[in-house]
Amino acid sequence: GSEFDVETQADMLLLYWPKAKAEAEYLLAMLMAKLGVNTEIVVVGENRSGVKSIEKMFKEYGPVNKYDSARRCSFYWGNCLNEPKPFNQEEWFKSYTVTLGEQSLTVKSLPGVFSHGEFDLGSRLLL
Repeated sequence: GSEFDVETQADMLLLYWPKAKAEAEYLLAMLMAKLGVNTEIVVVGENRSGVKSIEKMFKEYGPVNKYDSARRCSFYWGNCLNEPKPFNQEEWFKSYTVTLGEQSLTVKSLPGVFSHGEFDLGSRLLL
């Protein structure tokens, strides 16, 4: 995972909606905290990816409206009118412990990583 920590003067954000809702929440919190009030946001994504969630998710920042939809995709535009909460990446990590024999390893992941916060069966079988 990464954090957007570059100084920028952007006043508009184009977000392609990810498939994982937790990743969308993470990206939105990080980017809005960095870009701040009066940032316009354009969100595009497949309907089956849950792009409609932007309507509820963006409420704390300001209004967002659906402007178009075609071929199973939607287009939203919004404007950040409220001061976003400060972003702390550490709050977004989930961790779990993997034990193999006498060795233990703590694994941390951010939203968007496959099986975020849990040791999935496929990985367990590989080890």
